[in-house]
Amino acid sequence: MVSLTLSARQSYLPSTFQQRKLWKIEALRSSEDLQSAKEAWHKVFIDHDPYRVAFTEQISQHTVFYPTTPCGLTEPQYQAVIQAAKNSGDSGFVLLANDWDKPVGGRHKAWWCAFPSYKQYQKLLTVPCEHALYSIHGHWGVLTSDARHALVGGDPLFIQAIQRTYPMWQKDLRALRSTWKGQLDSAWVHRISPINRTPVTESE
Repeated sequence: MVSLTLSARQSYLPSTFQQRKLWKIEALRSSEDLQSAKEAWHKVFIDHDPYRVAFTEQISQHTVFYPTTPCGLTEPQYQAVIQAAKNSGDSGFVLLANDWDKPVGGRHKAWWCAFPSYKQYQKLLTVPCEHALYSIHGHWGVLTSDARHALVGGDPLFIQAIQRTYPMWQKDLRALRSTWKGQLDSAWVHRISPINRTPVTESE
């Protein structure tokens, strides 16, 4: 096994993640790996409901991607997340199926992803394909949905990086509101919209 070279910030990874194989994608199977992944998930998310702002208090900013693909992020959305994650000092992310806490026989639900290509990411997505991508440090997270939107949350610098590398984020918000305008079950759109937030600037 070849050890990954970790930066000072990355040295705070849980011990089970401090030495990973140099594979782009690695299934998390041991109880220790899965426990570390779930502990990090709980730092980012309250639950796996993408129809409300499902982030913990430490995730202070969020935005919305729309539309995503039927089974995950589009390539520009994915690449924006990867770039923002790298800027945050991460060496990869955890991908966890949204139904990770429900017993489903024969389907794997958790992976360590060392920033795989978009095509490699797509190959991980199976039906049902709603999932979370998040930092093992608990600094940021993305939650996808079957309504083809995704919640993207992090600290101000992470969201600033998302807005810089994915300038369509405002257009996405307008499109989401337009698509669901006037529909009886559209209250969730208002709940998840960062209505009172303006683009994060360098001074914030």
